[in-house]
Amino acid sequence: MTPRSHPDATTSGRRPRGRRRPAARLGLLVAALLVLVACAPGTGPAAVAPPELRLVPDETRLLRLDPTGVGSGAVVLGFVVEVANPNAFEVRLARLRGDLELGGRRVADVDVSGGLAIPAQGTSRLDLETAIPLETVPGLLDDLAGLFAGRPLDFALSATASLDVFGVAAPLPRTTLLFGEIPPVDFAAPVLRFDAGASGLVELTPFRGTVVVAFEVDNPGPIGYRVTSPSVEVRVGSTPIASTGLGSVGVPAFGSQSAQLRVDFNPVTLGVAAVQLLQDLADGRAGAELVVRGRLLLEVPGLGVVELDPGTVLRGRLD
Repeated sequence: MTPRSHPDATTSGRRPRGRRRPAARLGLLVAALLVLVACAPGTGPAAVAPPELRLVPDETRLLRLDPTGVGSGAVVLGFVVEVANPNAFEVRLARLRGDLELGGRRVADVDVSGGLAIPAQGTSRLDLETAIPLETVPGLLDDLAGLFAGRPLDFALSATASLDVFGVAAPLPRTTLLFGEIPPVDFAAPVLRFDAGASGLVELTPFRGTVVVAFEVDNPGPIGYRVTSPSVEVRVGSTPIASTGLGSVGVPAFGSQSAQLRVDFNPVTLGVAAVQLLQDLADGRAGAELVVRGRLLLEVPGLGVVELDPGTVLRGRLD
């Protein structure tokens, strides 16, 4: 596109009324900033010292990771920063715009605004959270895999900061503001809670029986996964009635998911005492304890499978 040309006001002998040229406007802005800073008590030279950003290592971590197909399909990283103001007057951190690198490569844009007030010669806390959809950064899960193997992950935040000093914008040069390590993270074993109201013996004939076991799966940790088991043993009372597989249940980080286990069995194979207990349960004359035992597997798509120790995974009572 060819820019349009306009007659110069000096050449034409006329100056537009009520309008300043850009150079004059910029000059006034700079002059206003210098005057304001020079008038601030105890500032000395007419300059604004940039704030100092200090990372709080203990609060820098992976906040949550939901693999593709489980929850949000994103990783969320959290950084806590102490921002120190060396000036003798309050400034505001108006905006941060830059890039986040993990393991030496760029993975996300960072754009933070809102006007964090930093008192004169004091500090303020800045909480940064960055969500990165896994599908937008090929290979990102490979970079994150070391965190689950006990290895920290290097990061760096390079950005341009903009200050607000007495209402006047003061941009600062782009630089590496933060760098450090994201510490390793562990899986949290799921907690299975029996849902008595949705569970029960739904069928009992001489040659066929069916128990529905309803439960909630809680994930108390920051890593989303799929819970499954190739085989669990189901007991009613003291008698094992069947072994069956537990289908995959996706549970996002810090989330819950409802699930059901349908257990089919043959009463003929159980013995007289067990059949009588089941018949009493079907007729409403008695209740029975239900126990599910086995080994749970936690599958994190793209990262691998964690195998938990075998044991009782669910306990409740059928009425």
